[in-house]
Amino acid sequence: AAINVWQEAATLIPANSPNRAIILNNLGSGLHNRYTLTGRIEDLNAFIQACEEAVGSTSSDSPTRSLHLNNLGAGLIGRYNLTRQISDLDKAIEILREAVRITPPDSHERAMYLNNMGAMLRFRYERTGDLITLNEAIGSHNDGITITPSDSPDRPYWLDGLGASLILRFARTRDPDDLAAAVAAYEDA
Repeated sequence: AAINVWQEAATLIPANSPNRAIILNNLGSGLHNRYTLTGRIEDLNAFIQACEEAVGSTSSDSPTRSLHLNNLGAGLIGRYNLTRQISDLDKAIEILREAVRITPPDSHERAMYLNNMGAMLRFRYERTGDLITLNEAIGSHNDGITITPSDSPDRPYWLDGLGASLILRFARTRDPDDLAAAVAAYEDA
């Protein structure tokens, strides 16, 4: 019922309303929750569409733009995990790059977006084998960890992502420094 209310609100609110992105975000959240419960790809696609519209309804200088970009990236990576369409993965990476670019350098959200981008780049490496992409994933994870306080509850998850990327690079290059850094990341987590 809530999704129907948000869908109706999204059709009634003017395209230039400053509240349009909020309504679309709420609609997207409901669709994503329903997708999580049912696994229906139609809900995932509708979530992605709502996120795309939310991004399109948000000015480039809006403080919520990066949140909408992150949500869209999450939807695209979810669909990539189902369909293996590399275009969804590439678009998700591009979107997260923008979210990182427009987010203040020391914000918690930036660290989260950097971690998400690192994971997406790692997925791309796993698909393509491109070592430059894996190096970028490791850099993204490191950048996010650098701006994350040592007592942050998110830090262990982000260290885990770094460790996973370093293990992949060790498997490829056999550089013992990567193995040692991965072990250190896991121990710190």
